[in-house]
Amino acid sequence: MKVAVRSPSGKKIFGTTGVGADDDYTGQILVKGLKPNTHYEYQVWFKSSRWDKSEVAVGRFKTAPKKRRKQAVKIAWSGDFAGQNVCRDRQLGFPIFRAIHQEDADLFIGLGI
Repeated sequence: MKVAVRSPSGKKIFGTTGVGADDDYTGQILVKGLKPNTHYEYQVWFKSSRWDKSEVAVGRFKTAPKKRRKQAVKIAWSGDFAGQNVCRDRQLGFPIFRAIHQEDADLFIGLGI
């Protein structure tokens, strides 16, 4: 797995780690040098001799404020959004995630699907 984190100035920070079936294809990469209270974008992709193409996952995150600095935090949460198969649309997937994304929360807590 390879990860690129892009700072607001456009600088890319890369990291790589091995993942496999034994760890459910999950990995961790320590990214150093991030500034507090700053938005970052990231890309994650896999490279394997078994795959011709690698799908890229993209996202964004915001780092915590400086130590001992008070700042409001906006939290969105959800629970059982796939229960009874009510919130899932065959074509659109889970439209609720677009609404949650529009809230521009600092943290999303998903309490099960």
